[in-house]
Amino acid sequence: MVLLALRRPGTKPVGDVTLAAVTATVVASWFGPGLYGNNLACGGTLTPATNGVAHKSLPCGTRLTVCYLRRCVRTRVVDRGPFVYGRTFDLAAGLARRLRFSGVHVVRWHL
Repeated sequence: MVLLALRRPGTKPVGDVTLAAVTATVVASWFGPGLYGNNLACGGTLTPATNGVAHKSLPCGTRLTVCYLRRCVRTRVVDRGPFVYGRTFDLAAGLARRLRFSGVHVVRWHL
């Protein structure tokens, strides 16, 4: 897990927190089957079409772009997690499908 860049020009207010624009490369996994129908921490229900990420500390609803193998998708934080050491994001099944992502891989993201 390597932090690539932290840029300061222009910060984005998210709720009562101000986050600097960030670009980072991190480890991610995905979640879905076996959890469909469960409530998401940020509201709503997990379905096979859910397009979002789980993150431990970014505020619910934070919009971000996730990139994997030259494919990028704009999404938002919809749940809390992952709860596995060394992983930063869990991608919901809908987002994983759009990125053609499966398993555990390195992704790039930015606000």
